[in-house]
Amino acid sequence: MNNIKNHGIDLPDPAVCFDDEGYEPNKNDHPSIYNDLLRAIQNLDINLFSLSINDLYNQLKPTPILKNQLQSALTGFTLKLKSKNIIYKGPKGFDELGYYSTIIDTDPLVDCLEKEIVDLKSIDPVRDSRIQDKILRLPNHHIIYNKLNDIYKKLNILSEPYTITDINLHVSDKEDTFNEYFQTDQKHKPKNNLYTLHIDPKYSYIKAMIYLNPVQRGNGPFAYIPESHRWKFDDVEMLFCKSNQLANTLSTVEERASNAQLPLWARKNSYFSRQFKDSTDVSKHLYKKLKHFTSDESNFILFEPNFGWHRGTHVDTRERIALQVIMKP
Repeated sequence: MNNIKNHGIDLPDPAVCFDDEGYEPNKNDHPSIYNDLLRAIQNLDINLFSLSINDLYNQLKPTPILKNQLQSALTGFTLKLKSKNIIYKGPKGFDELGYYSTIIDTDPLVDCLEKEIVDLKSIDPVRDSRIQDKILRLPNHHIIYNKLNDIYKKLNILSEPYTITDINLHVSDKEDTFNEYFQTDQKHKPKNNLYTLHIDPKYSYIKAMIYLNPVQRGNGPFAYIPESHRWKFDDVEMLFCKSNQLANTLSTVEERASNAQLPLWARKNSYFSRQFKDSTDVSKHLYKKLKHFTSDESNFILFEPNFGWHRGTHVDTRERIALQVIMKP
């Protein structure tokens, strides 16, 4: 299946989030540097990419934040190179839709995680903008790895060279602050319809969300835009918007001022969240496309997170207990 090119979406400019707070983005797009970066990406030329990044840095006001951001772009390019020949052969329909969903028996998983779930519910939340408030990375020797490997084999979704590398237990409730990630100092602004929508900043990962309790529309269901992993965007913008998510959350005045120096194609961020204003045609279009997975339909959702647009919806009532499972090559 070819990339779906006529999807009608542009990667948004984060400036839209701060239009009432004096955020003044640079209007110089440095076209010669952009052209060099585009050629470097198309030709997989790391030397040209590195020289172009250095050229851009030398034309802007140097700050530690900016340096970190541009170094992150170089790291992102390296990761892109490493992943260029890695293909995940998923179950039927996965390549076309970007996800595979089904219902599995989660009782054995809940039974072997009973103590961890109780403990996780009882701890004080982390309240960190980069990780979930109540999350536990389960050690590799935990029996849950064997159980999930058996489930994956029965579903025929383990594919060379991929293996299950990370299993995180997560308890989410309406008090969570992780969803303030990207603009943690903007809590006075209301949540919008596309709140928490994003793509992951890495490459080649395959993820799964497994519900361990009943999850309905108000309990923070996982959501995905079918076929969005096939959407084609500007190569330079996509690389920067992924690397910027790791390097600059735009959560402080200083971070925003540094990001504002960058040309439009280099200042975008893949945690789209509030970057699409409600009531606009594009916001309505994206929200209409979002498929929310409730446990009566699916409690196991395997998905492509690196380019597929997705989110964990904010919990409004009760809680969501889930496993986040990562496969890496």
